[in-house]
Amino acid sequence: MKRLIFLLIVSLSFAAIEFSGDARFRPRLDVQEYGINDEDGNIKTSDLYYLYRARINMKADIGDGWFFKSKLGTNSVAGMTKMGPSSDNNDGPGNSNSHRPTLSFLELYYGYAKEDCGFWVGAFPLKYTPALDLHFYSDKLVDIPFVLYNNSSINGFAGYQVIKDKKINWFLSVDLNNTNSAESLPGNETTEKDMYTLGLNSSFDVLNLTLTPNILLAIGDGDLPTTYGLDIDLPELSDISSSISYHMTNYDATDGDHFRVKMTKPVGKGSMKFFYDIANMEDDSMSYMWLSYTHTCYKGDAGTVTISPTYRYQDGGYIGETFDKDYNRIKFEITTEIKFF
Repeated sequence: MKRLIFLLIVSLSFAAIEFSGDARFRPRLDVQEYGINDEDGNIKTSDLYYLYRARINMKADIGDGWFFKSKLGTNSVAGMTKMGPSSDNNDGPGNSNSHRPTLSFLELYYGYAKEDCGFWVGAFPLKYTPALDLHFYSDKLVDIPFVLYNNSSINGFAGYQVIKDKKINWFLSVDLNNTNSAESLPGNETTEKDMYTLGLNSSFDVLNLTLTPNILLAIGDGDLPTTYGLDIDLPELSDISSSISYHMTNYDATDGDHFRVKMTKPVGKGSMKFFYDIANMEDDSMSYMWLSYTHTCYKGDAGTVTISPTYRYQDGGYIGETFDKDYNRIKFEITTEIKFF
């Protein structure tokens, strides 16, 4: 009887809380060539390594539009952990095999959402657009750096407002919290502003196209970027979904841009994905290609299992703060993933 009462209390306590998550395992062959020596003095490296991750999502709706959401995982590049890292990167209690991923809140936010408006605060996800790469990672530009290094989320405030049947999305990210005022003897005072980014976008249809203009405006002291452009979803043709995007950014004396064409197509029990990027920052130019096939091994009411061979190629890139036009990188990987709902 006590066991039954305990189970009933637990079930009632968690009745309004939803859990989901995913886990990945990814062997990768990573080959890099340099026109100038890298930080270790190499001109070419080749490495086969193994990555893995797990993430747990929690969602609670308490009523009348109020909600809480969080995502637990490892706050690393793409949330991944390398198996058997070098001794310099091993924080385990024993040898390199004792290294384990640490747990962080990748997302942690709460707020209010109704049909006509919404608002939330904390660490929250942003719907991906190449504008985020160009704005926040102008030293990387390609290879989806916002997804990799920010784990698709940001700190600050966000929401939306519906105006005449058009949904306006916005966010204000807290990029850097400085000490705003400091005094020292004899009577010296220094002031410094915090740094923010205001982001706005909205989608609308023109003929058979869906257009999403984006603008990102950095706020604070110094030479800060303004980034703007357009994502365009094209009409589906022979089961091929495609899109193009073009965005520009400018500082006081620096201009950059980013162009992407993307296509996806169902094939068998999965789908093919291809995209190609061309990015420029002043006279520095680089390109990037992604080709993958995701095969669904299992799909049920409780989750899915997939396997995704992926080929990525980058031409041109930054070594530290120096641009290397002869740099190239090939990544071939096979990602297995399980998702549960």
